[in-house]
This record gives sequence, structure tokens and C-alpha cells, in this order.
Amino acid sequence: MYSISRNLFLLAAAKRLPEFQKDFALRLSAFLSGSDQRDLYSFHEDICAKKVSIVVTESLIKAELIDDEKYEVTLPDNLTETIGICEIKNILRLIADCYCDILPLGSVVDLKKEFLKMVFDEDKIENIRLIITQRFAYEDGMDSYFTYGAVAYPFGALIAKRVLYFTPPLIEHVVYRGYSDQQEETFVGIVKNELIVNRGLLSAGFSTSSEFFTVMRGEKL
Repeated sequence: MYSISRNLFLLAAAKRLPEFQKDFALRLSAFLSGSDQRDLYSFHEDICAKKVSIVVTESLIKAELIDDEKYEVTLPDNLTETIGICEIKNILRLIADCYCDILPLGSVVDLKKEFLKMVFDEDKIENIRLIITQRFAYEDGMDSYFTYGAVAYPFGALIAKRVLYFTPPLIEHVVYRGYSDQQEETFVGIVKNELIVNRGLLSAGFSTSSEFFTVMRGEKL
């Protein structure tokens, strides 16, 4: 699956990034692609918050805010690049979406409590577990997609009444991983290529919070 993700990133970078950023983006992806996805999302959050000094511990990547619009990023190979905040955010989004491990249908997950409190009554939170029934959900006209759609376990769609849409950063714990084979990996690669490369979409995990929860609550899709 790694080779599929790498080829996907090469195609996406060639199409969506300016020429002068491609070499840095490829080097950055080489160090982040094997890291814990949570580190990558945390790195993105720190950039968005304009944190003065950032260290991605597992990848040994360092970033220093040098003014209100730029970071100086140092990679483990000692390459240092000065890059704008918007540009580094775009590159991190692309790396996350291309290399993100996609859970198979039937996987069971627990989501982070702070997310669930925005959806369910607080006294019911401890008993909510979700089973993934959809992936790569989007509608024409949207500029992003939802990685997963799920229903409450063990009731399914019979009682749940609605599908809950979410993205990988909101997963607290994978309780059970569904069935996967070569056909599954090929399918994921094809769909990612269509959405990320051909359609130019990004995961909804990088949309604004208001956009995220409007779609998640079922007012769309």
C-alpha cells in the first residue's frame, strides 16, 4: 500500500503544487509518510495556530516561526526551507490524504469524546461505538470529502436514523479492523486518485469546523 500512496502523492504534487515547492514537498513526505498520522495532524494544527517553535518528535522535523506569514522548516537531512504558512499547510494536507491508512468497511471505532459531545447527549457518550459503513463520501460542488460514514454499533441503520461522517483525526481507538485484501487496496488507490488528483479535493478534516459539523449532522449528504 505504501507504493500506491507514494505514487499517488507524486501525481498529486505534480498537479497541485508549484514547481519550486515540489522538491521540498517530496523530502518532507519521505519523513512524514511513515510517522504516526496523529503526529502529522498535530503538526498541521501547530502550523495553523502559528506556534513559535514546533518539533515533530518521531520524524525529528523542526519548524520555527520567523514572521507572521513564514516558517523555517528543518528536516532530518539538515535541509532547511523557508516556506509560507499557507504553503506548508497545503503540503501537509496533501501528505495526510495521500498516505492516510484507510480502514476497511466493517471496522469498529471509538471517536474522541470532545467530538461526540457536539453530537450526542453527554450522558450517552460512554455507550456509543461506531461501525464504518461508508467511505469517501462527497457530493458534487463540495471541495472536500469525508473519509468515513458510520452508524451506531450494534444497532446499525435500523435505529441510528442517520450516518455520522468523520475523518481520521477524530478516531480515538480502532476496536476492530475489517476485512481487507488486494482488491481492497486497489479500490482505495483508485478512489483516492479520483478524488485527490483528478477532482482536487481534500479531506474534510481540514475544512473549517462550521463546514465540518454542518455536513456531519446530516444536513447534507
